[in-house]
Amino acid sequence: MNQQDNQETPWVSLGAVCHMYGVALGSAKNKIMAGTFPVMTYKVGKIHVIDRAVHDRYFACKREAGLCALESTNG
Repeated sequence: MNQQDNQETPWVSLGAVCHMYGVALGSAKNKIMAGTFPVMTYKVGKIHVIDRAVHDRYFACKREAGLCALESTNG
């Protein structure tokens, strides 16, 4: 592991990835306040963030579910 890898944040900013959840930043914040955003978030200073592992796992689970559904229709 090089020095740059050690400096990678353990989170992604909500503003950088909210489009991946199908919403604008303002809508994402509203969903967080309403408890309906699909993953847990937290704040680092004033920035809303998602743990990088949670963000990656959310989409990995969606991918796995999609692949299972595809396989069940082709079997």
